[in-house]
Amino acid sequence: TPTLGALTVTSSAGTASGDTALSVSPSLTSGNSYKYKAADTTAPTVVYGQNVKNWTTWDGSSDITVATGKKLTLVECDANYRAQLAGDCTVTAKS
Repeated sequence: TPTLGALTVTSSAGTASGDTALSVSPSLTSGNSYKYKAADTTAPTVVYGQNVKNWTTWDGSSDITVATGKKLTLVECDANYRAQLAGDCTVTAKS
C-alpha cells in the first residue's frame, strides 16, 4: 500500500515585505509539481493520493506571500494532482 512520502520544508524571510522563501528537500521528481495551502493555527493535512488541484501552485523557487506565523503545507503531486509527498512549516515572512 503506497504511503505519503515526507518533504522537509523550511521558511525564511523573502525578498519583499510580506513574502517568504521556501526551501524543500528532496528535490521535485520529474513530471510532478508543487501545491501549497496555508492556515492560521494548524497546518492543513493531506493523505497519499488526495487531489490537491485546488491548492495554490508553487514553481519551486519564487517567493510566496504568506503571513508570518501561518502554518503551511507543501505537497508534491503527480500530473493528476494526487499527493505523493508532503511537509509543513511555520511561515517566516519579511517584515
